[in-house]
Amino acid sequence: MLRLYIRCGVILLLLFVLLAVTMSVLGSTQPIHPALRGFVEGCEGIPQPCWYGIVPGVTSRTSALETLRQVGYHVQDYTGSISDGSDGVLIGEAPSLVPSMVTYNNFVVYAINLSLNQWEVRIGDVSAPGGIFFQSGRVLLQRREENMQYESINDHLLTNYTQINILSLYISRWNTRETHMWQGFAPRWRYCQLSPATDTCQMGQ
Repeated sequence: MLRLYIRCGVILLLLFVLLAVTMSVLGSTQPIHPALRGFVEGCEGIPQPCWYGIVPGVTSRTSALETLRQVGYHVQDYTGSISDGSDGVLIGEAPSLVPSMVTYNNFVVYAINLSLNQWEVRIGDVSAPGGIFFQSGRVLLQRREENMQYESINDHLLTNYTQINILSLYISRWNTRETHMWQGFAPRWRYCQLSPATDTCQMGQ
C-alpha cells in the first residue's frame, strides 16, 4: 500500500513539473503587452529601468526630447523654477502610445512616469516584483534594484490580475522604512503584520 502511495506521489509530482514547464514555455512565447513595448524598443542590451532607450540618471534632457519625438510623441517641455531651465518635465502624448511624463533635473532625466489607466496592464504583464510598499492608500511595487514601481488600483489584495494605473522609473531608492520586502501576493494587513515598524503601517493604526 505504501508503495502505491509513493508511486502516485511521484506521478503527481512529475505531472506538476511538466505543467509548470509547459506554462513557462507558453508564457515566454506570448507577445509583450502593447503598452510595455517601450521597455524593449531601443533598450536592447540596456539594463532596466529603460524606456525607448531613455535611462534615468543617464539620458540628457535633449536626448530624451529627441527620442520621444522620434517614437511619435507630441512633446511639451515645462521648465521648473530654476531660471536656466535645468529642471522640468517633458509631457509626451500620442493616440497610440502610453502618456509619458519625463522629469529631468540638472539637464539629466531623473524619473519616467507612465499613465496606464486606459491600457489594462496587470501586474502579471510586468512580472512579479522584488519589493512592495504602501503609501497614502496606494499600492506601489518595486523590482530590479528598487528602480521601478507600480501603482495599483487594488489596495486590499494583490494578484497577477491586479490592474496597474501608473508605472514609474526612478534612479533613487525608497526609504527602507516605507518598504515591505516582497512576501508574495497578500492583503495589506498581512504585510503590516510581517513588518509593522514601517511608517505607512504605523500611520494606518
